[in-house]
Amino acid sequence: MWHIKEPIQLPETMRQARGYHYLNNSFRPLWLEGLRVAHELLDLHEEENGNETYYQDSFGADYIAALADPQFNTANIVFDGETDPAMAHLHRINQPAWQAFKNAQESLKLAPRGAIALLNSEGRRHIRIHAGDGYISECRTMRTSGPKPSVREIQECLLSYEGYLARCQAKEERTILSNFARLRDLNLQPGQTIRDVELTHNGKRSKISFTIQSISATGFLSLADGVLRGSRNRFTATVAACPRFTRRHDHHRDA
Repeated sequence: MWHIKEPIQLPETMRQARGYHYLNNSFRPLWLEGLRVAHELLDLHEEENGNETYYQDSFGADYIAALADPQFNTANIVFDGETDPAMAHLHRINQPAWQAFKNAQESLKLAPRGAIALLNSEGRRHIRIHAGDGYISECRTMRTSGPKPSVREIQECLLSYEGYLARCQAKEERTILSNFARLRDLNLQPGQTIRDVELTHNGKRSKISFTIQSISATGFLSLADGVLRGSRNRFTATVAACPRFTRRHDHHRDA
């Protein structure tokens, strides 16, 4: 599979949303469009700013501006009133405020994506938004006191988080593609023994040898029988094919 060179060529299971389950269902086309936008923004940022950090506040605003989402423009408040969203005590189940909360939740599930319930309880706002496919987001990052936020502010809060998920996924895909490129270049295969790989550790140069036990679908190598020259220790490790993406530290044990 190391012939893969573009994110869109990656297997479907590698491109699934992590964090919002509804994006894997009927909103999958939207998720893929979000990923396309995330890659586009990262490419543009790299072209204009090199390796400079792309902060989430800036990325989120750029993502919202670039992602045309026709399913997220309802500007609809389904409920705005007093409720009891605490859900901590079963004896509240028959109280009007609890029933109001329950009804608001159920109404949201039937409303279009982007519909909102503003739940006011003891002077604090608890925001719920229909994110799609009957999934209700609590929009935890929105303020819960002070002036009532606008519908668009709440929607942008959720879209910004979707942008965060898309950016994380895009970076993961870039890691995988770098691993694939390295595997193509080196033609590494399970069972190969690699000897005398130069390693800089604690300011000293050493050489290690190891056997490739297996290669994951994302291009990570499971190494066994590792030997550090001049040491009596053996190690196993999981590392990326492309060195700068190494995930896990070596696990040492006595020989």
